[in-house]
Formats: sequence, structure tokens, C-alpha cells
Amino acid sequence: MGTRSKTRQALTRCFARRRVADLPTLKEALGTTSRTTVFRALSEAGYYASYSHAGRFYTLEHIPDFDSHGIWEHADVLFSKLRTLRCTILHMVGSAPAGHTHAELQVRVHLRVHDTLHDLFTVGQIGRVDLEHERSHLYVSAASETAEAQVAERHRIGLEEASAVALPEATVIIEVLLAFIRHPDEDATAVASRLRHRGLSREHVDRVFAHYGLGKKNRVSRRLQR
Repeated sequence: MGTRSKTRQALTRCFARRRVADLPTLKEALGTTSRTTVFRALSEAGYYASYSHAGRFYTLEHIPDFDSHGIWEHADVLFSKLRTLRCTILHMVGSAPAGHTHAELQVRVHLRVHDTLHDLFTVGQIGRVDLEHERSHLYVSAASETAEAQVAERHRIGLEEASAVALPEATVIIEVLLAFIRHPDEDATAVASRLRHRGLSREHVDRVFAHYGLGKKNRVSRRLQR
């Protein structure tokens, strides 16, 4: 039996015992001290490198059972169908109907993604939009038409969520609506300040503004930062 055949069999036995392995483990399993030998065997078999743990772990292509987002986790080690975190984030942002926030992406990939998002935005591979009244950004496609559609969908979702919020009693709604009719250029903050002496809270005003789509609260800034 040839050396390469023995190496392939040793690799197969190694991953039959464990689904994920690092370089020292693979060297020991293949009976070699050569990185070249290990990566030749991995390349011939087809493999993934982890996007977590600085890419220190490996698995064979037939092993991962990727989830609907193309992510597979084994013993806290993370792999992507797109192989790198950068490619994964780029795909997720570009293909999401309503874009993604940093928090949403972090939940999906189970890893901190701030630096990756910053790098992708800096080189113009993704866009970034301010979400009004929120301390976060919406990351969108670098293609302007796709980005506009993503922003519009995020806006639609926001309106649906806002309409589900319980409204205050009718007298409060009337007070807020009348104040807005008299001062249509004012936002929720200004209206709340104006009605504070009437015993209305900012929460009351926010709920009415959200439900009826008043002022700026129902708009996501269209200003793409470049």
C-alpha cells in the first residue's frame, strides 16, 4: 500500500474518532511532523477550517450538518459553508430581505462580528444605514437598489411591530393626535414635552406615534453612509 493511501486511511480513522481536529492532533494521527503532508491529505479529502478559534480546527467536507444559515457548531468550534467569517457576513448582509443589525448577525454566527462589519463597510463591500431612535446601524447590501429594498422592508417590519403595541386609553390618544395636528413638524420627544403637564408620559406618546406612523418614528433614515 502506497504512502498516500496509508495517509488517507489514517486521516479517515482520525475523523471517525473525532469530528473536529487541530493540526497537532492531525500530525500525530498521520505520523508526521510535516504541515505540508497534513494539508495535502486534507486538500485531497476536502476540508473546512473553522472560522472561530483563529481557524485552528479542521473537519472533512462530508461531516458538517450546516443549519439554515450555513453554520455548523461542534464542541464550541464554528464552521461556515462559505468557509470564512468575512464571506459569511457578506452573504448574510447582502441576501437578508431587511438587512441585519450587528446584534442579529452576532446571534446567527455565535461570534463577535464588530471588526468584520467595520472592515467590510470601510472597503465598501457593504452599506450601513442609521436606524432612527435606536443606538444601532442596519447593515445592507453595497448595491444601492438592493439596499433601498432592504431599508423599505425593515421599515415595513417596524410598522407591523409598532402596530402590535398596546395603545393607551382613547382620551390619551386624542390628546396626542390633537397635539400632533397642531404641531405636525414636532417629533415624539417634543410632543411628549408639550403634554407633560397634562400627565402624559413619553411612553404614551411613543405608542400613539408608532401606531399611527406619525413624525419621524416611522421612518428609517435613507441616508446610506459611504
